[in-house]
Amino acid sequence: NGSIPEGIGDLPKLETLGLSMNHLSGSVPRKLGTNGKLQYLDLAGNNLTGDLPQSLGSCQSLIGIYMDENMLSGSIPKGLFGLPNLTDVNLRDNLLSGGFPETRDSVALNLRHIDLSN
Repeated sequence: NGSIPEGIGDLPKLETLGLSMNHLSGSVPRKLGTNGKLQYLDLAGNNLTGDLPQSLGSCQSLIGIYMDENMLSGSIPKGLFGLPNLTDVNLRDNLLSGGFPETRDSVALNLRHIDLSN
């Protein structure tokens, strides 16, 4: 229960954050995407609301993002699908809106799994 502390984005060596199925509420901390080492972000199956942080679209080390089964809204961060190491994206069962973000073909080839279904 509770929310994700804003300061979690200040951990400079954090590579994996797994907080799935913890009944967390509130928004995703804006600083989370500014961590240069974050590779895996799993916040699936909570009650998170609000927009996805746009900073996730510039998180160059990100390999997998799993934020399915929340109540997140807004658009997918610009640049998310163009991240060079990103292979897995699961944002299904949220309240996201807007179109599919632009990708750069050569970088987007790393993507193996995208689930945006409702």
